[in-house]
Amino acid sequence: MPGFIRRHYLGLGLTVLFFLCMVLGMVGFTRYAEQNGGPTDVGYVLYKTFQLFSIESGALEPPVPWTLQIARFLAPVVTITTVLKVISRFFEGFLRTRRIRRYRKHTVICGLGRKGYQLLQDCCMSGRRVIAIEREEDSPFVRSSESLGAVVLRGNAMDPAVLMAAGILHADAVIITTGDDDTNVEIFSGYARCTKEHPAAFRDRRTTCYIHVFRPLIKRLFTEQPLFRDVQQSLDIHVFDVYDNACRIAFRKHLLPSAPVGPDDPRRLQLLIFGFGRMGQALLLHVARTAHFANGMMPKIQVIDRRGGSLKSSFLQRYPQLTHACDVAFHELDVESAEALELVCGAVEDPTCWTSVAFCMDNDYANVSNAFSYQNQLRDSTPGLVFLVRTTQSSSLTDLLTAGRETEVTAGIHAFGRLSECCCLQRVEEGEVESLARELHEGYRALRKLSDPDHFGTRSADKAWHELDHRYRDSSRYAADHIDVKL
Repeated sequence: MPGFIRRHYLGLGLTVLFFLCMVLGMVGFTRYAEQNGGPTDVGYVLYKTFQLFSIESGALEPPVPWTLQIARFLAPVVTITTVLKVISRFFEGFLRTRRIRRYRKHTVICGLGRKGYQLLQDCCMSGRRVIAIEREEDSPFVRSSESLGAVVLRGNAMDPAVLMAAGILHADAVIITTGDDDTNVEIFSGYARCTKEHPAAFRDRRTTCYIHVFRPLIKRLFTEQPLFRDVQQSLDIHVFDVYDNACRIAFRKHLLPSAPVGPDDPRRLQLLIFGFGRMGQALLLHVARTAHFANGMMPKIQVIDRRGGSLKSSFLQRYPQLTHACDVAFHELDVESAEALELVCGAVEDPTCWTSVAFCMDNDYANVSNAFSYQNQLRDSTPGLVFLVRTTQSSSLTDLLTAGRETEVTAGIHAFGRLSECCCLQRVEEGEVESLARELHEGYRALRKLSDPDHFGTRSADKAWHELDHRYRDSSRYAADHIDVKL
């Protein structure tokens, strides 16, 4: 039985036993007083019952009623167990600190949200020792993490002292994945300062640091800061984005055309995106960057959101070159409105496009239910239409969509974005795209060395992968993303 469940039942059991002792003790003292002519008022009996827990009122002349006999033996057990539990909780922090000090080559995870917990599960399943840092006392994943064998430190990972307490100088890997980009960058900055202050800890080894950053602007500013470059000799830094991972998987599995697109092919990809939160934005950017085929036609993207007008101005302000990569339109409509259905019906009838519809709202149930609703209304007119449904967690509905076999009800509907798929340890550490990107870069270096050996090494792009600027790494990743389109 997991540790947190044992602790829960122990506390519940002690509470039940306490009240049971109180009831049995009061009944027993009342009967004993009636037998021996003693006081029977409630206050006196209640006081004598409370004394049972301190072993002060149980010495009585026989005969003793059986209810009181049980209570006077059970009450000290409750007292001793409670005291031992309090002592163990008191020393828990001390024992945890001693345990952490012995850790070497472990993994530190900063942030126990859904992404952090998914990665923690994968680490524990692979046999790694894990120390997690979580600021929120009421995080639903703390007890579950401890039951898996991980050590959870309550504290703010932005504090370097907390990072040092987690043994960050002796860790093999550090994963920074809170729900906020700015917080992640601040945590990394504290970690980087620790590595600079203790260079001896990294003299003969390199620690791998994975940091989750969603916003491209923050990512660019982060990778260009001097501190980031200063610690690259000690740290192998990987910036990852689970939203981009999800979109990459969805594009490769479901958005590519069934037949190759040649130079004279008039078709292009058309994607309708319902919901323009983080996932909707990531999907738009990935398609705009990747869906360019041999005919040179840009993808067509339509965004449907109740805040379409305000979202359009802010998004295009952040990405002013977007209109040079795709034809994009924003519609201020509700997903369940008749106008939205009419818009989708008109889009799927366009013979110059192969069309897909993506539901990227932040509510899994709303995405699934709306996908089934649209599929049911469009099934007869466009039987091959692809629906992408953003789901973050496994459920009976998402299991049906990912079971691998289609039925009449689920035809054309595909789930994407589950954390178990896009935030698994293998994909964060070394996904297929990362391997291809490295091979492409090594191929570039080999060609450079052959074609211009005298000047090889003078360009920033000539460096080995672990020394390469992240802008060049991203360029290789985008090229790897595009291989499926080229093929």
